[in-house]
Amino acid sequence: MVSTLAVAGVIAFVGNITTAKAAGGAYLLEEGTEEFLEGYAGFWALDKLCRPVRIQAELIRLNPVTMLWTASDTGFAINSWHDLKPMRLFHTITPEEQKQQLDLSTDYATRGIVSQLQHAIDQ
Repeated sequence: MVSTLAVAGVIAFVGNITTAKAAGGAYLLEEGTEEFLEGYAGFWALDKLCRPVRIQAELIRLNPVTMLWTASDTGFAINSWHDLKPMRLFHTITPEEQKQQLDLSTDYATRGIVSQLQHAIDQ
């Protein structure tokens, strides 16, 4: 917010288009860098804590070729968000623990897909 006010102040008080463009460019560079780093850190943390797995499934009739059903689900290696253990961010996760996380995430995503298919069949 402070940087937005600073850019607005430069534009309002200086009135020079070159200065305004420079201030705007600096602001966009700073904001872009900040957003990129926040996004990267968030995805890194999510991956380390939950090992998300996304599965997409399609049921296709071949004659004639028709999409009958499609669904997707994302599984996380936690039962609920209350089970989240932030301290995992501060220690090394072994390859065996990563495999266990991925297996659990895959299991949850698969159950979600099967549930969606069962719901579609029941309708």
